[in-house]
Amino acid sequence: MTKISKIISGGETGADRGALDAAMDSGVEHGGWCPKGRLAEDEQIPEKYKLEEMDSEAFILRSEKNVKESDATIVFSFGALGAASLTTKILAKNEKKPYLVVDLNKDDKKNLEELTEFCESIGKDSIVLHISGTRAGNAKHIHEHVQKIVSELIKTVN
Repeated sequence: MTKISKIISGGETGADRGALDAAMDSGVEHGGWCPKGRLAEDEQIPEKYKLEEMDSEAFILRSEKNVKESDATIVFSFGALGAASLTTKILAKNEKKPYLVVDLNKDDKKNLEELTEFCESIGKDSIVLHISGTRAGNAKHIHEHVQKIVSELIKTVN
């Protein structure tokens, strides 16, 4: 059985922080890389998120580092991926890392089953998940939705 040992993210509003909050609520280690100055859509990533700053403000560099330092990437969205989320998917594909795109418009139960199967398919006892997705400015309730489903995922696999 696979266990999620750590969740990493870039700390952006929306899906990223929803995943980090789920990790903190569940007692799972969290972290990841963020842009220099803790830059985000809402200006600055709160200090409660244990993220390391890159030497650059470039968002793509932090995404690339998070992909490289994880066992797999999950990208959350409502419908089609936006440019940043699509870039994250491509980074994972280029690094030959397992990735899963989750459309939150689908049924939560089906998404949870798909997420659980994905984690099991990685084939490791303990995994570091990189979780990314749509920003809050582009999807109003994505933070809460991701927090809920990632919390359920942690309960299911841990």
